[in-house]
Amino acid sequence: MIVLNQDISLAQIADEIEAILSDHEGHSLHEIIDGDEPLRPIIDFDLPIEMLNAISSKLSDKQAKNTFCNAFRDVCLEIFPKWDKKTISIADSSDAKKISLHVSTFGTRLPSIAQVAIFTELVRKKLPAGLQDKGIVDNIANKRSFSLQMLGSPKYNEKTEKHVRIKKAICPKDGSIFDFMIRPPNDESEIIDNSPLLAVPETESVKYANISNETTIAEFELVETLLQEASIEGYSLSYPSENFPDKFPLSRISPSHCPICDREHNSDNAYIIRNKKSYSFFCYRANNNREPSSRKLLKKLTISETALDRERKLLTPVKLE
Repeated sequence: MIVLNQDISLAQIADEIEAILSDHEGHSLHEIIDGDEPLRPIIDFDLPIEMLNAISSKLSDKQAKNTFCNAFRDVCLEIFPKWDKKTISIADSSDAKKISLHVSTFGTRLPSIAQVAIFTELVRKKLPAGLQDKGIVDNIANKRSFSLQMLGSPKYNEKTEKHVRIKKAICPKDGSIFDFMIRPPNDESEIIDNSPLLAVPETESVKYANISNETTIAEFELVETLLQEASIEGYSLSYPSENFPDKFPLSRISPSHCPICDREHNSDNAYIIRNKKSYSFFCYRANNNREPSSRKLLKKLTISETALDRERKLLTPVKLE
């Protein structure tokens, strides 16, 4: 994990990041977004070429990319008519099998993650019907904590255990790494907090207060405690998604020892499965290396009595008014 020192200049921070990318060439580097401070709107487009070819309009990959970027541009202008189109940032990690774009702007920020999620839905509605699938437009801001692949860093393919598709700058080509971050240090861009299009409905406010899929903040903290008790380190814990409500993703942020493989991993991700009131840790590498038809190896997560007493207090239901 990178902890940015706010007391040094942006040029020095950029040099530190470049040094990390150079020293760990071929490894993924992510910006971790946690907490509800202002952040830039971001759209994560992922479109398999096979799916693109099946769309009746028969768009080319270039046309599809332009469609995504134009939808983002149009929403920016609707919520903030003075938005400067030259501040759009586009990063591409596509290959022959998939279009993968991150579209953002370094010209404005939104007050909260909830409003970035609403922004994403506005962009989705601008797209042709065939491109509105949630698998294409990933609303990564639809959770309290998430991460984004950084410029110059490859993606990690969990199935092949390889790093592929380096994220490259498309626009601006000569921009800094900070132009492609969601919450860069010392960001002074304007915060748009008066657009009625981004008003968070009361039902959405309750949703974000509870976090997604009935996973409360207290339970999330319990899972973090379970990881600490098991001495499992080197991961960023995320909330479950709508599609997998009992799966807590663990994204690798630093090398650490895997209790299942009994070795140090530098890039492998993992996850936690919730089964009623119990939690188990799984490693993707262990899953891939197991014998066919054999059960997945797991480590049950338990908690000490002292910590358990503390967590019981945290898990007391809180009624939302």
